[in-house]
Amino acid sequence: MYKTYLIDLDGTMYAGTRRIPGAKEFIDHLLREGIDFVLFTNNASRTPKQAKEHMEKLGFEGIQEEHFFTSAMAAAMYVRTLSDKNKVYVVGQEGLRQALREQGFKLIDESEQADYVFVGLDRSGTYNVYSAAVRQLVGGATLVGTNNDRFLLQEDGAYLGNGSVVAMLEYACSTQSIKIGKPHRTMIDMYLQWSHKNIEDCAIIGDNLETDIACGNGVGMDTILVETGVHQASAQEKLGIFATKVCKDLFDLI
Repeated sequence: MYKTYLIDLDGTMYAGTRRIPGAKEFIDHLLREGIDFVLFTNNASRTPKQAKEHMEKLGFEGIQEEHFFTSAMAAAMYVRTLSDKNKVYVVGQEGLRQALREQGFKLIDESEQADYVFVGLDRSGTYNVYSAAVRQLVGGATLVGTNNDRFLLQEDGAYLGNGSVVAMLEYACSTQSIKIGKPHRTMIDMYLQWSHKNIEDCAIIGDNLETDIACGNGVGMDTILVETGVHQASAQEKLGIFATKVCKDLFDLI
């Protein structure tokens, strides 16, 4: 039995506003048995409070703000360790903005030159917002992508992911972003620092071989693929990424 489960959200707990079968029952089981877990997500758009409220609307119970660790939190923590520079231009929503403020960064508009451009999922992103980010990067700012997800699964299918926006800015400015979210090790390292956990005590659960499973495999953590989202077990051979365990859904883990 693992001491802590690191559980993905999109495609594992829910798809947009649709709760995935077995997800609530699995969380109920963990809470009932006193098993530790964290909702470990690349989605940087929501604050922990907003994420909790979203899950409550879907019928989840007993989840607290402390149960969430996001790529926004990891990005802000990591970049804070690099230097004392603190002027940031943000492409993103309140989840990223709050995480940056909590780490002491100053959020600026395009009238000032930023030290960093942070990019998180922004459902209201526009051509002008992205162009302002390009100008900041051309002016010398460093690009920080909270995650490199190509797309997100919603109840009616796939939507553009944050990684696609990061790739656009990389191409526009002939630069490479600092990479934070799953599958990159930085996401795990920042979580372990935040939680004071050990790798050997944890297992990561997710629906995406290229992010969730690759992330855990990269640090020697046990990994559990659930076939409720992006990838089925059959994709393991094609991608060359193999989970420690495969489950049809989270009912299998109860």
